[in-house]
Amino acid sequence: HFGLAGRNMFKCFAGCGGGSAPSQIVMFGLDGAGKTTLLYRLKLQWKDITHALENIREQNADPGYHYEEFTSKIVRSYGIWDVPGTPEMIPMWPAFYRYVQVCAVLFVVNGSDEFAGQDERIIQARELMFKLLQEDELRNAAFILIINDHEPETTEVELQLETRSNFEFLCDCLGVAEIEATNTHFHPVHFNCSKITHASPEWKRVLDMILQSQLAAR
Repeated sequence: HFGLAGRNMFKCFAGCGGGSAPSQIVMFGLDGAGKTTLLYRLKLQWKDITHALENIREQNADPGYHYEEFTSKIVRSYGIWDVPGTPEMIPMWPAFYRYVQVCAVLFVVNGSDEFAGQDERIIQARELMFKLLQEDELRNAAFILIINDHEPETTEVELQLETRSNFEFLCDCLGVAEIEATNTHFHPVHFNCSKITHASPEWKRVLDMILQSQLAAR
């Protein structure tokens, strides 16, 4: 049951038709992966986004899903749906790609050391990702796996070093090699979602991957 937030979502779907509509991108992942942080870093370059979101959630003022639209020189106009990965919302995920044509899926995975040590959560993320990859509606969509790198808790001296990434370990756990062998639309990437901006080379690379999949599907 979506309630008011769900009704507003379907109103937005109704306005997504027509040749001039933005390309639609859906962002999935378990709760706490970094999806909303990424969305509003792209939209607002909000430096303190993580703490701001925590305050909003504590006040129960978060509608759950979020939607923002963007323009770029690569993908001219696009909208991103940030869909919660809570147990209540995961069964609702198909609603976000069965009622509108989706050009890309962003599947965000928490890249922290803590998450990398949680076997059950990794297995759950893998199962959800494989299920999405098998959906007919997403067959021609770009599928970008984003491992959200985290700054480790370190001393000031160690902070001068590059962020250590669990990218290779998580790719192995998530079965990335198996997917890449059969799906040319699938691309794994990693970056820190709390540091990305619309102008970041990492994000431009994601948009280029999406554009190439759009061209291949024509």
